[in-house]
Amino acid sequence: MARRSSFSFRSFFVGFRKVLNDNKIFFEVIVAGLLSWMAITVSMQANKIAERQTLIMEQENLPQWELWMQQNKDPQTGNYDLSTWTVVNKGGKFSDFAMTDLTFVTYSKYSDYESRDLIRIPVYGYLAWRRIHSMDTEGPIYTVDNDHNGALEYKLHEELRAQGILDVDTYVKITYDDIFDKPHEDYYKLSIGTERITKSEYLRMDSIHFYNKRLMFRALTKEQVLNYKNATSKN
Repeated sequence: MARRSSFSFRSFFVGFRKVLNDNKIFFEVIVAGLLSWMAITVSMQANKIAERQTLIMEQENLPQWELWMQQNKDPQTGNYDLSTWTVVNKGGKFSDFAMTDLTFVTYSKYSDYESRDLIRIPVYGYLAWRRIHSMDTEGPIYTVDNDHNGALEYKLHEELRAQGILDVDTYVKITYDDIFDKPHEDYYKLSIGTERITKSEYLRMDSIHFYNKRLMFRALTKEQVLNYKNATSKN
């Protein structure tokens, strides 16, 4: 005769239901906590998505600057001594546009060139800023040129070429507000071409420009360059 099993499904479910009833409040708290945690997680993810979308929208509406360089021929001398840079916006609208510049005559003897022991002479009067365009939309915004100072630059270069290398470098800071009234700063180096630089590099040049004696470019002579080299410590 088969033995009768002592296990009863009915008694199991009755006992299980009793446990649930006895711990009803506990389980409700657990479920409520899980639902709250899920709601907070979903809300945080939604906020991150919204912030990311806002950032993308802001980036898409920022001005996109380009600096175009052109060398122009002087009809009287036949020399290409007038360099022009045009600031062009290919992006969003902006306000409170401003530009500042730091110009250096850089010089290095051939014996020092590999070690990059350049002397930087801060100068003023090299660039002539000419605001001739609108700031309402895309296109040309500002034009700046070297006011035919390329002639003196070439003269100094030729006088010193037997001893070393002379160049003129200009560092530019562009400041503006975007359509959301957030301030921005962009930094560039103007030379034979144009390149974007970091804020730290611009600040380093600003420090050199501030703490060293500045000379007027149009009055600069070969002797001043050589003497400045001898009297000024390495920068």
